[in-house]
Amino acid sequence: MSMPTDRTETDPDEIEREIIKVVGGLPKLEWVGWGDWTRRLNGELAELAKAHGFQRYAKHLEIDSNDHDHDQGGEWLYDMTWLHKDTGEIQLALESEWSADFDHDFTKLLSVKARHRAFIFCHTDVEGQFAQLIKQVCDFPQTQGGDRFLLIGVDKADHFAHEVIVASGPSYEELRKAQSPQ
Repeated sequence: MSMPTDRTETDPDEIEREIIKVVGGLPKLEWVGWGDWTRRLNGELAELAKAHGFQRYAKHLEIDSNDHDHDQGGEWLYDMTWLHKDTGEIQLALESEWSADFDHDFTKLLSVKARHRAFIFCHTDVEGQFAQLIKQVCDFPQTQGGDRFLLIGVDKADHFAHEVIVASGPSYEELRKAQSPQ
């Protein structure tokens, strides 16, 4: 069963705005290359997670061995994961992909139950890829109302665009309530 998405201009929430600001503030890719750009992205987003009080998991983080509340180090399921330290709820699942073949990485985000899902990618046709990714959200059978996806596309000229998709339809809680015996 396909779930329609809210395709109107959805405003980014606070976390999404902060992620967009981080990406927009990074140096041009042509100046630093993909590897360094990704390390800088991870470092900036790790600081953002810490500012919000979340545990963070990602490659290439400078780990403070005395800060067990925030620094976990290494990837955990996704390129970057933020966890609420008390509940274990995934606050952010982020994947980034710089090759044109990124269906596998995006499918991982479709499958996760997280407050925020972010996908950062490079492509010569960013708008065309937005349409393709939105179709995948709509066609994925486990998409539920309220699922949020922040898409950030970077083209070869270092221009970037973003789009926020929020799935419409019943939420997980509404579906569960409707299926439970009265």
